[in-house]
Amino acid sequence: MAGKTPYKIGDIIGNKEIVEYCGADKKFRVSLWKYRCLICGTISGPVRTGTLTRKDRLGAVPRCCYDRNRAVGKLSPTWKGYQDIPHSYYSQILSGAKKRNYTFRISIEDMWDQWVKQSGRCAYTKLSLNFGGLCPTASLDRINNIYGYEVGNIQWVHKTINKMKNDMDEDEFLNFCAMVTLSPKDL
Repeated sequence: MAGKTPYKIGDIIGNKEIVEYCGADKKFRVSLWKYRCLICGTISGPVRTGTLTRKDRLGAVPRCCYDRNRAVGKLSPTWKGYQDIPHSYYSQILSGAKKRNYTFRISIEDMWDQWVKQSGRCAYTKLSLNFGGLCPTASLDRINNIYGYEVGNIQWVHKTINKMKNDMDEDEFLNFCAMVTLSPKDL
């Protein structure tokens, strides 16, 4: 252990119980510990001794419980959007369409209707799509890029697929995909 520490496995500090000694932080010359939250049971760490013992944190709700209890997405009282589609996503699509001079004749409800028709899956790969978290994957695609965002000309695809498709229409994109999968790899 780094220096003398009055703490040991099993000690309870505020709403945390020390469950494992993880060595020392050589830079700061303090012990590192894993702890279990006594409220939700989540094991977190390693953290420095000072993080466990700060007086201003002893009675505070730990981050693991705060994040779990905080209303997010459509459960939040400040939510703006429709069903699972955040209003910020709708605004991004609208703004991008205006910048690129595309017609925009869809509502956020039209986007949701298409999402339901596709069961929240990519039109090409059938991968499950999402709007939130650390890595949102949903991307609204124009099937025929000659036309703008109109009912009947939109589909949900994985964002990587939409980057690959770029400005190609659907037939051209599918032809290139077929060439990639059918061509010999050792050319």
